Amino acid sequence: MNIECPEYRISNNDRKDHRRISLCDILGIRYSWHSLLVLAALSCNPNSTRPPQLAPVTGAVRVDVALPPDLATQELADQLVVDTFPVTVVQLQDGYLETPWFDAGTGTATDDRPLGPEVVRLRAWIDPGAPRHSHLTVELVFRPLADPSRPGRQLDQQVPNDHPAAIRLGRALEAVTARYPDRTSR
Repeated sequence: MNIECPEYRISNNDRKDHRRISLCDILGIRYSWHSLLVLAALSCNPNSTRPPQLAPVTGAVRVDVALPPDLATQELADQLVVDTFPVTVVQLQDGYLETPWFDAGTGTATDDRPLGPEVVRLRAWIDPGAPRHSHLTVELVFRPLADPSRPGRQLDQQVPNDHPAAIRLGRALEAVTARYPDRTSR
């Protein structure tokens, strides 16, 4: 099954003949729905390493910086490590980073059950903004209760602003935005 192409009438005033020609004839292209399906599949990037169907929780912090996403991701990861966050996943190409569940007081990864505000997890999404600028969205979550009937992600809640780890996160984000302020949003 071929897709219909618009047709144009070509006439030559010197000759009496007229013929119809389509845009596809001019370009020398024949499309079928199969080839369009293949092109659509190839345009997707299945190699993204960001977790699928994972969006920041309500209340996640958002700041803008004057860095492209890959550099902003590295800068944020470096600053979080300085502020004792145990960053274990840094994906520069996809603009994503995360920590394991960790003890909020010591900043060390823990195998303890993630229950209560003492055990937290950080995830950050770094998305393109204006040219050479990025949007940093950072969540710092805990699980206030255990409910085996719900997926764990549905239980995650943003820590309060006065939480010790949230205060450290605020300092880290202030340090990054002070070095690379976004002047486009003013």
